[in-house]
This record gives sequence, C-alpha cells and structure tokens, in this order.
Amino acid sequence: MFLSLVLFFVLLLPAGVNAQETPSSTPEPTVTATPTGSSATATNSPSEPTATSRPQATVTRTPVRSTATPLPPTVTPTITLSPTPSQTPTPTPAPSFLARSGGGAGFILILAGLALLGGSVYYLRKQKRSV
Repeated sequence: MFLSLVLFFVLLLPAGVNAQETPSSTPEPTVTATPTGSSATATNSPSEPTATSRPQATVTRTPVRSTATPLPPTVTPTITLSPTPSQTPTPTPAPSFLARSGGGAGFILILAGLALLGGSVYYLRKQKRSV
C-alpha cells in the first residue's frame, strides 16, 4: 500500500519540476579563412646558402583579338547577410497529468491497480475479522 501511495504522489508532482529546456538549433553563417604562407615559418640552416635575388620571369604579350559583338555586362546581385538570432533555449512545455502517467491507457491501468489493491486490502481485513 505504501508503494501505491508513493507512485500516486510521484505522478502528482508539480508540472514545473519535470519541465526541461531544449536548445533550438538556428543556423548561423560562418566565415572560414585559410592562412597563407608567412615568412615566420621559413628558417635558414647554417649549411645552406641564402638566396639574395630571385630569377626574373619573362613575359610575352599575346595579341588582343577583337570579338564581333561585345558581350553585355553581367549584373551581379549583392548579397547582404541579415543578423540571425543566437541560440537561445526554448522551454519545453511541462507534460500533463495524463502524459506523465503513460497516456490514457496508463492512467486506466493505474486506477485499475489502485482499485485491485484497495479491494484486496478490504478482502484481507474482512477475512481476519471473521476468523
């Protein structure tokens, strides 16, 4: 009987105790950049000679070809990023009494169990008095 009372009061706990917060995932734009080579990573060993000048590259110009009709200028749309809301937790509504007891069928089973427990206690007490 004590166990049934404990279970009964556990189901009747305040709804705020079982409420949880779940974070809502809102995508945020991220910008990634890859680092380029820096001179800080280049080291000289004492046995290697230091290069003081680099080889010169030769550039040959290609003749400009004229096209029959000039191409129309292309319009590039400008993309503006609107600020997105940060990740804020949205409170989950507390489950109702029926949801905490396992739904409609669970509630009926709990009531049936309490009725059987009460009936058996009544029957056993009646048997003890008559003996």
